[in-house]
Amino acid sequence: MDLEDALQHFELRPGIGVHHPFIAPHIVSTESDFSISMALTYRTRRTDTWTDAHRVNHKLRQYGRKPRPVGDAPRLDHSKATLIRNIDRLRDLGRSLRDHR
Repeated sequence: MDLEDALQHFELRPGIGVHHPFIAPHIVSTESDFSISMALTYRTRRTDTWTDAHRVNHKLRQYGRKPRPVGDAPRLDHSKATLIRNIDRLRDLGRSLRDHR
């Protein structure tokens, strides 16, 4: 499905807001020259896992792979998140060791 097919259009006025689901694609456009928007977000273990699983999927696609979408397999998402977090920790450790020489 093309994202254009699922498009929902909201016309907002000053003082009116819209709920934007976590990590849902979106585009904001204005008709005026000046606009301010504000986002209030919160993090949970699940959203952190999804974010990290998306990072792994992005890397896999760079290598020509077609990973399962986040949300299709919760255990796989957790494994992907654990993998990328451990890679981050090893990278941080390497930087720390290099900086202490």
